[in-house]
Amino acid sequence: MRQKKPIESLTIWGEEYVLEYRPSGREAVMIIPEAKKIEVNSGQHRPETETVTALVQKRLMIRAKEIITTETGRLAGERNIKYGKIRVKNTRSRFGSCSGDDNLNFNWQIILFPIEKARHVILHELAHVMVKNHSREFWQLLAKWDWQWRENRWWLRHEATRLMVFS
Repeated sequence: MRQKKPIESLTIWGEEYVLEYRPSGREAVMIIPEAKKIEVNSGQHRPETETVTALVQKRLMIRAKEIITTETGRLAGERNIKYGKIRVKNTRSRFGSCSGDDNLNFNWQIILFPIEKARHVILHELAHVMVKNHSREFWQLLAKWDWQWRENRWWLRHEATRLMVFS
């Protein structure tokens, strides 16, 4: 089995971050927004790709929860929508979902998408708080909130998975 290429940079919520490796006795990942870098501290100068991936994913999931919760709150507030809990997971087959209790679930990796595509995912799930299916009413509501919904939907179906570097 061929080893994956090491991650050298990531775009997080529209900002490019460079991964910088530092030998250290303690494994840790720090996201430094003002420097646009992600420091990966490891016992090795350049740790195995799988080690880096696991370390970075763990830290990015925390950051994703912050970004997605904030953005969902903002978008819902603008539309006067009340929702339940927000969960951020590493799902394989969906970018988001809405439960019957209006709890919202998101794949944390949407923060790696262009911002307008990630916002589309959030708006899609907020629309499900109002309309629980994919009826004509649902698509009309989403179209009022996201005038590029067709383009965004196409992009998610055809392009999104290439940005999902974490399994």
